Amino acid sequence: MAKRAEAMAVARVPSDAGSLTIRDAVLAEIAYTEAMSTPGVVPPQTGLVRGLLRGDRPRGVQVETAGNEVAFRLALGVRGGVRMPDAADEVRSRVVSAVTAKTGYSVRAVNILVDHVAAGGPIVGKASPGPRPIPAQTRAEAPGVLTQELGTLEVAEEVFRDLVRQAVRELGGAAVGTASGIFRWRAATQAVQVERGLGEVAFSLGLCVPYEARIPEMVDELRRRVREAVEGTTGFAVRVVNVVVEHILPPGAAAAQARPQSGQAAEAPPLPERCKAAQAPPLPTRGKAAQAPPLPGRGKAATP
Repeated sequence: MAKRAEAMAVARVPSDAGSLTIRDAVLAEIAYTEAMSTPGVVPPQTGLVRGLLRGDRPRGVQVETAGNEVAFRLALGVRGGVRMPDAADEVRSRVVSAVTAKTGYSVRAVNILVDHVAAGGPIVGKASPGPRPIPAQTRAEAPGVLTQELGTLEVAEEVFRDLVRQAVRELGGAAVGTASGIFRWRAATQAVQVERGLGEVAFSLGLCVPYEARIPEMVDELRRRVREAVEGTTGFAVRVVNVVVEHILPPGAAAAQARPQSGQAAEAPPLPERCKAAQAPPLPTRGKAAQAPPLPGRGKAATP
């Protein structure tokens, strides 16, 4: 019990009237609340707030303390159309202000992991004519991680995959897919490979294209859209987008699939199995199950 109590507490602040101990769960709640109040930020996929019981804290929040200093690691999601470096800066500003004002502790760092992109806006950005330079106040010191003022921003590989899949969906007529043989259930995962580097990212993906497509032009447009989405939202430069055209759809298949259903509409030819298996699911929506419950009141018992 003594070890658990020690793990649950942060620095003890002595005074002539006595000492003050603030549990790390309290700091975690403050950080989580401020992060979730930031426009465009949503709860992480790693879990929801489960309340306070035996030192539990909001999931997706880690707290490290040293003396009167505290550092946080927050996992969170963002809505489509939100630029992640800007959202991370805003989260840090809110966390630092709230923690300092409410506890008197100094915030050493707020490190942020974006673990998914939720539905709620278009995934678009502003493309640059060449590789987008990292802002002067941002440094790339580890693969997939940008170092900003007062903390780091890490973008999960699955976020990059979602951005590529969304670009393919918006392109129209094409589908992500691989020639995966009997292991078709693995196609959606294998179809988009991500290589994170220092301030940049590279992609390799398999594609099913419509018969009517001019393949080089379609792939050029896909690369442009991928670059817009990734550079415009994550702050990482796209180094290369390697594309392997794995399959071509039958003539008329893409147009028939896109045509709205009606009483006289022609039935769409079936997609090849490899393309059907590789259709990426839509970006996750935030329904009732994804909404964080209110933090328990001071006079109420927490529910495990």
